[in-house]
Formats: sequence, structure tokens, C-alpha cells
Amino acid sequence: MKPTDRRFTPLWLVDLVRDALGPIALDPCTEPNNPTRAERFFTAADDGLVHDWREASGGGVIWVNPPFSEMLRWSDKVQSEAHAGCEIVMLTAIDSTTRWFSRLNMRADIAAPLKRRLKFGFPAEDIQPKSAANAACMLWYFGKRDVEFLRVFRDHSHPYVPGAFCKAIQS
Repeated sequence: MKPTDRRFTPLWLVDLVRDALGPIALDPCTEPNNPTRAERFFTAADDGLVHDWREASGGGVIWVNPPFSEMLRWSDKVQSEAHAGCEIVMLTAIDSTTRWFSRLNMRADIAAPLKRRLKFGFPAEDIQPKSAANAACMLWYFGKRDVEFLRVFRDHSHPYVPGAFCKAIQS
């Protein structure tokens, strides 16, 4: 993991996830002080990629803001855990030129490119936004409560159903 991977999600965004879906049961890639206030969490030292998220979350909502330099590994894990029945919201950059993006775009229940760039906080500072993200960001939702997710995020993103076009032309 690169030092630039260590950044805090703006609290307003995490609060919107809570508004839509309730408490965050698990954050598998956070800092020791758990800025998302997840009920359970894993730090880099714990390596959230090796744990069973369904068991760790108790079936609750999982928030994932992965190291952007390891996006393929984390997106594969998210898809695997979602396939196992986990409800997951994942934050990523927008980069349609990558394998991880293409895979998420075919499998997520909702993709929601955010309408504004995020400002992340850093561990050496307080958790208030300090610097702009290098790229626009989006949320990927895996779960059955798409209406609840859309109700909250429709004003903050440009949501769409990933893979719908490909699924339509395959039938």
C-alpha cells in the first residue's frame, strides 16, 4: 500500500450511506481510529482481504474505501463477498480503462458517479477534508435495497444500473 492510499472518506459521504442503509457493520480497510465509526473494522495490519466479511459484518452493511493502488484485488474481493450475499458500498475513482472498473460495471447493482470531487482527510491530520481527490469518484452498491440507496444518492450522483445494456443485448 502506498502512503497516498491512506485517506479518510469525507464524513458527509459516510453519513449518507448511513441515512440510506443504516449503521456500517464493517469497514474492512480503515485506520486504527476507525473514522467511519463502523461496528467492526480491519486495518492494513489486519488485512481485510483475508477475512470472511459476511461473518465479520453479521449480515450488516459493509463500507469499502480501498487503497486506490490495489483496486483490482479489492474489487475482486468485493465482488466475491457480494456474491456470497454481503451488502456492500464501495468507493472508487472513475477509471473506465481498467479491468477492475469493467468488472464492477458488469456486476454491481447500482453505479453512482458522484456529482462533485471528494476532498479526503489524512491520518496525520484531523478527519476534515484537506485536499482534492486526483480523480472523480463513484460509489458501487451491491445489495437488495437499491431503492433506499437511490433515494439518498440521487441528488449526489448520476446513478445507473451497470451492465444493463450488455444484459439487454445478450438476451
